[in-house]
Amino acid sequence: YIRHTTIETFSRCVNEGTKRRGLIDILCAASEFDAVPVRSGEEATLRGLAQSLGMKIEKDKLNDPHTKAQLLLNAHFNRTPITTDLSSDQKFILEHAVRLLQGLVDVISSCGWLTPALFSMELSQMIVQATTSNSSPLMQLPHFTQALTDRAKKMKVEDIFDVMNMEDDARGKLFDGLSQPQLMDLARACNRFPCISLEYKVQNADALNCGGSARIVVRLGRDAMEEQTDLGPVYAPFYAKEKEESWWLVVGGPASALVAIKRITIAKASVSVKLDVELGEAAGSFDYTLYLMSDSYQGCDQEYQFQLKVKP
Repeated sequence: YIRHTTIETFSRCVNEGTKRRGLIDILCAASEFDAVPVRSGEEATLRGLAQSLGMKIEKDKLNDPHTKAQLLLNAHFNRTPITTDLSSDQKFILEHAVRLLQGLVDVISSCGWLTPALFSMELSQMIVQATTSNSSPLMQLPHFTQALTDRAKKMKVEDIFDVMNMEDDARGKLFDGLSQPQLMDLARACNRFPCISLEYKVQNADALNCGGSARIVVRLGRDAMEEQTDLGPVYAPFYAKEKEESWWLVVGGPASALVAIKRITIAKASVSVKLDVELGEAAGSFDYTLYLMSDSYQGCDQEYQFQLKVKP
């Protein structure tokens, strides 16, 4: 449940050109964050935090709960150490943030705007994993430091799938210095990372007419799902509570329009999803893109380009 005042704020503030930073501002303007406690004597700590994050904040804004939400969210993305009091405020913010973002995605998709919708979905991943938009996906794994990420990069290991596909001796070399329990943590996190296969087809591809609709059938498969019946929560050590993984399937059409969206879970070995795309009044060939976006992990989104040939 999201407060109607928040939905109104989202609708009023977001537009087709809103970028990531603007979306964070809009998210933090939610009425739910009125309840973020502002303590007397905290200004100096918050000012120091803003400086360390490179954020410029007007003096009179430091005791605004929404400004505090912005600061603590950015501290979370950067994994900046903060005081105990601020940690409990941050926990409160994180508990609301993902749910509010889902509401923001709903508002944006009802307007048919593709780019800010995809940015909001990426923001959900950043919140769950405590990463920035340009973090290496490897930073989602336990015991990965910047130094270890750089060492991996030199070995051409840039994401979690690369780690899983490494030869044993190369992997041994990369993780030299980690203890057995740390290696176990790593293996657990890698095994939980989603390996999703996607196939799609346009069911009525030969019968697309102006003003009609295209039916896209997407078949999703999940690796290593046969043995495990229960998926369990997302691996997210920096997130405040247990998170069930879910996904968005999105179709983008001409002129960066979002033309179809569905929120789904992929909790079994294979899932089938149907999406209907309304066709315009013009005949011809049009470019579309199908996106599979995670709400919890970075580096496992997928996109596929296809064409729809519409007859008069």
